[in-house]
Amino acid sequence: MPNYLKRSSRKQPHHGLFLALFGMIILTGCGRGYVVDKKANSVVYETWDEGRGKVILVLTNADAATFELLKFQGPPGFARDKNQVYLFGITVSGAHPESFRRFEIPGEPHAKRGANFYYYRDSKRVFIYPYSLGGWITMLPNSDPESFRIITNGSLENRTGWSRDRTRVFLFDWGFVPRDIESFEPLDRGFSRDNQANYSGTNEISRTGEKSSK
Repeated sequence: MPNYLKRSSRKQPHHGLFLALFGMIILTGCGRGYVVDKKANSVVYETWDEGRGKVILVLTNADAATFELLKFQGPPGFARDKNQVYLFGITVSGAHPESFRRFEIPGEPHAKRGANFYYYRDSKRVFIYPYSLGGWITMLPNSDPESFRIITNGSLENRTGWSRDRTRVFLFDWGFVPRDIESFEPLDRGFSRDNQANYSGTNEISRTGEKSSK
């Protein structure tokens, strides 16, 4: 199951602003955000809800001296220090902080209206973030950002979730190597094909729709 289906829904956070107060930097808005105390080398992420009141998440290994908010177009909540990238106070696994950035990809679905899926990259890998569906950001294993692109057969309902690089195809955060990647195309309902085989999700199936014994 793709990781975006494993996460529960969440409220959309507000964009932050910088304030200086008693030696602390507050990157926040409307009751939620990062609070950085450089003197104490402390970083926390604060949230607020009516049921629990203020909720504080301590970023145990964060480096306050190099901590900064990342202002990307699209979803808020990103930050970094010299060691890690964070999203709403939680470490983005595998992300390289110096090279991490929003990935503007030709053919990205719904780019003008706000995507269901946002893409990010660092110097080595691509990350997918199903923000509108309440999912979490995930690294695409063995992905190559230099050759990465969205793929679609031209139908709006089939373009979301499919992507590729020079050797692998990805359906959301699942990756696989098709028999002939240059002829690969997505079909309806998670099915796809190339000149040599048909696929259901990431599994090769026979031309009659049964899973292949390959």
